[in-house]
Amino acid sequence: MATKENVRNEEKKDCIQSLNVFILDHQSGALTPRHGNEQCEARSSKYQEIIVDLFRHQNTLGSIKQSGYSKLETEVQNIQRQGKTLKDAIDAHTNKLLHELSRKWEAIKNDIEDEEKKINKYGIELETRNNSLTNIVDSKNKSAVFEAARTHMSFDVGIDLQTTFDSLPEFSPGKVTQCGIEPLYGILKNVEEQNIPTSISFNVLESYESKLSSIDNIESCFDGSILMNAKQTDVFEGKLNHVKILNGTLEKINDFVVNLDSMAVLPSGDLLLSTGQSVLRTFSPDKKIVKSKYSVAPLKTTAALHITRDGKVIVGANCAFTGEKKIIVMNLNGEHTKTYRVDNNKKLLFEDDSTPTKVTSDKSRNIYVIDKRRNGNGRLIILSGDDNAAVKFIYKGPVSSDQGTFTPNDVVVTETNRVILCDAASLTLHILNTSGRCLVKQSLRKLDIKRTPRCLSIDHRGYVLLGCSGGLDEKNAKLHVIKISST
Repeated sequence: MATKENVRNEEKKDCIQSLNVFILDHQSGALTPRHGNEQCEARSSKYQEIIVDLFRHQNTLGSIKQSGYSKLETEVQNIQRQGKTLKDAIDAHTNKLLHELSRKWEAIKNDIEDEEKKINKYGIELETRNNSLTNIVDSKNKSAVFEAARTHMSFDVGIDLQTTFDSLPEFSPGKVTQCGIEPLYGILKNVEEQNIPTSISFNVLESYESKLSSIDNIESCFDGSILMNAKQTDVFEGKLNHVKILNGTLEKINDFVVNLDSMAVLPSGDLLLSTGQSVLRTFSPDKKIVKSKYSVAPLKTTAALHITRDGKVIVGANCAFTGEKKIIVMNLNGEHTKTYRVDNNKKLLFEDDSTPTKVTSDKSRNIYVIDKRRNGNGRLIILSGDDNAAVKFIYKGPVSSDQGTFTPNDVVVTETNRVILCDAASLTLHILNTSGRCLVKQSLRKLDIKRTPRCLSIDHRGYVLLGCSGGLDEKNAKLHVIKISST
């Protein structure tokens, strides 16, 4: 390490000397040798900090690799042990079959041999009688002939021959297939990803008071502006606000009177709306709501609506009469490309009293669905984005100490594949990995956020936007900008 320190000091001197050569007069406003020295020292300090982090990371990687070798050895032993167990079981079954076959053959063979003995004995007796009878006939002794005739005629020459015997059993081999052997031997199953331990920090950068009674949905636009809406209530009409953050306030670009369940921005820039009908709507530039080409008929859309990175439209659908519920994936032409309705065991994915209320996706095309029951309790269903349409994991959250329930209101996925849930029951943010493991939970109260979290979004800077409810019968719902970082 001393050698590395000497190298760094020499690099620092070279940097200072180089700056001195090119520095202009202080009066010209250019850098001075002192300023150059400070910059090089700051840069050197940063280099040293990064080097320390790299060494720490390298040690962690070494530990993970060593742990991997140890786990590999354990799993190899487990596989070999299972192989021996199966081999012993197969050998035992083989011996059982051979013993049973041998026993069966012995019984059949004994029956045959008994029949052979009976036939031989009877044949000898018949041969003896035949010889005796022939000798008497040849003797010409009439009295002996008559006596022999009387005696032999009374002898029963019939014999019961056994003509049927048990058959030897045939071996019927079982079909050895990949599917058949796996339940017996076992398979390699994926486990949750290894995560290098990180510390996740939360920092509320900005909070803004809106003119909405509640911020129920947020959409970040490509230009950095924000769309947010409040659903219609008994007191307030539904509103859609288009705003931008400017000088510490939410500056209004436009607002509209419109009631919607959820919204998403299409690649074309058009706003797609879910209004609880069979056909999704688009909000036109002339403030008209018109039917789109995206339909789930005969079902009705739910508040679960999302546009993926590659332009797929994902929407929840249900039917109040039949109870049918599903997640439907469409292409930009409105064609249905995939449907999620049952789980891995072919059982209905959504329960009788539950509804898919929010949906999002990640870079790997995995789909995250919030499924909520009428009582507010919910869960997060993680669906595989590949062709098998399998359920990867179901996250039910911890039991809330406040209300004894888990009430996820929205879910988003960051660029770093962190899944963020806002839980209204406990006023908590849950941070998960894409396998469904909870990495950390953050109390919103500790961030001085005291209203119910309603929705989430990721803005153009990568910050989390959190929309909350407002006060009772008031239009003062707040929008919070939160920076979530890992160290």
